[in-house]
Amino acid sequence: MAQTVSCPQCGAQYAWRPEFAGQRVRCKCGQSFAAQAPPPNDPPPPLRVFDDAPTDPPPGWSAVAETPPVKPPRALTLGNAAVASNPGDLKVEWRKYLACFPWEPLGLLLLAVGGLAAAAVLAAFGQWSPAAGAAAGAVAAGAFLVFRLRQVHEHFRFGCVVPAVVVSDAPYLIAVYADLGTGGDSYPAIKIMPQPLARMTGGPPAVGARLAAVALFHGNPSAPHWNDCEPLAVACATSNPAEIERLLQSIPPNEWEQLERGLPQVRGRLRRGALFFLGPNV
Repeated sequence: MAQTVSCPQCGAQYAWRPEFAGQRVRCKCGQSFAAQAPPPNDPPPPLRVFDDAPTDPPPGWSAVAETPPVKPPRALTLGNAAVASNPGDLKVEWRKYLACFPWEPLGLLLLAVGGLAAAAVLAAFGQWSPAAGAAAGAVAAGAFLVFRLRQVHEHFRFGCVVPAVVVSDAPYLIAVYADLGTGGDSYPAIKIMPQPLARMTGGPPAVGARLAAVALFHGNPSAPHWNDCEPLAVACATSNPAEIERLLQSIPPNEWEQLERGLPQVRGRLRRGALFFLGPNV
C-alpha cells in the first residue's frame, strides 16, 4: 500500500516521497506543514524454517541484492531546507528563455570583459602574464555561465507553481499570489513582477490574462514566513503549449480566488518588485 502524508489543515493527502523527510511541504490549500515520515508498512510474517529444510540453496539459485534507497533530488544552487508540494518540474527551453531574457548573455559578456580588464591591469603591474590574465578572465566568465544556467534550470524544476495575472502592458507587469508562510500560519502576499511577456509563447497577452509562474522563496525557512519570492512566467521558459497548460491546471482553484480577492488591495500601487501582505482575511 502506498504511504501518504496528510495536511493537518485540510486533510489533503500526498504520496510520500523521500525528499519530504524532515522538510516543510506547502499544501494546495496554502498552508505549510512539517512532513513526518509515515510509519513503515507492516512487515510480512517471518518464514517458517523446518529442521529438515536444506541448508544449501538449490542449483541455479542466486541471492538478490537489496535495492539501495532512492536519494531525493537536491539543488546545487538553491537551498534544500524546504520542498515545494507543487514543483514546476519544467525543462527549460534555452532558446525561448534567452529570447525573453536577452540581458542574461549580455551580463555574461560584461562579466567576461570586466574579468579581462582586471587581468590586464594586473598584467600591467607585473602581477600576471597577459596569457594568465586572459585565462583567468575566461575561467571566471565560464564559471558564472555554468552557475547561472544551472540556477535557472533549478528554478523551474524545484520552484513552486503559483498563479499570476497580467496587470499592466506598458510595461508588462504580473501580479503573483504566494503564501509566504513557513509554518502553520498563512502569510498570503502578492508580488508585482516585471516580465518580458511581449516575447512569451502565444504572443503578447492582454491585461487580465492568467499565467502560470514558478517562484523561489527567499529567507529563513525556520522563521514564521519567507522574506520575499521570485516568480518567473512559465511561458517565458518553454514554447511547449502542453507544458504550459499542465502547470496552469496544477494550480488549485482556491489560489486563483485568493489572487482575485487580493488584487483590489494593490490597484494603483503597481511598482516593480513590490510585495504586498494581504492580511489573514483574504
